[in-house]
Amino acid sequence: MTPQTRDWSEELTAYIDGELDPETAKAVEEQLATDVKLKALEQQLRRTVSLMATVPALEPSSSLRRSVLSKVEAPTLGERVRTFFTPGRLVGGLALASMATLAVVVGARDPGPVLSEEQLFLAQNMEVVEDLDLLGLERSDDFDVVASLHELSEGETP
Repeated sequence: MTPQTRDWSEELTAYIDGELDPETAKAVEEQLATDVKLKALEQQLRRTVSLMATVPALEPSSSLRRSVLSKVEAPTLGERVRTFFTPGRLVGGLALASMATLAVVVGARDPGPVLSEEQLFLAQNMEVVEDLDLLGLERSDDFDVVASLHELSEGETP
């Protein structure tokens, strides 16, 4: 592309901002010296840049700022999941689950036969019942006598 057929308007913004290499900048200056339309466009762009410099910068409100920063700083779902499943929590969770499973299994076991009140009384007083049988006594009054004898024999010192 020769300097005459090239569209120099695309280079003007970079030229005004000082972003062109020296060779291209010199070619733009030569073109500005000969092309009236390009020179007018350059002046319009320079005015626009200078006007934009006078526009005050927009300051977000403090609530908008807090809202945006909280969303930026908030951990993602993946980060929260990785943080939750740390080795310490996994071991603790597995231990708790194991204990709960054990409690369910032990609690679900058959508690065994249910004893009647009479059977429970006999089991609690087995020594006295054995003594009754040994003495050949059968009446309930005899039970009280043998129980008292048993208490007396425990209280004695040899």
